[in-house]
Amino acid sequence: MKVKVNGEKKEVFGPLTLKELLEKFNPGSRRKVVVLNRKLVMESEWDSKMIQENDEVEILNMVGGG
Repeated sequence: MKVKVNGEKKEVFGPLTLKELLEKFNPGSRRKVVVLNRKLVMESEWDSKMIQENDEVEILNMVGGG
């Protein structure tokens, strides 16, 4: 199925949860915010939220600094 991840079209094979998609395209980053189809998705929902054809996912990594 086709999805858009951070503005880039990607081909993925489903069914796929949001958590699995994050592990595929943004591995290793612990602190992140995820927006699915312009709606913020809480981390507690990542395991149950299924990715659908033509979904748009924005992955924002949290960076500390000063």
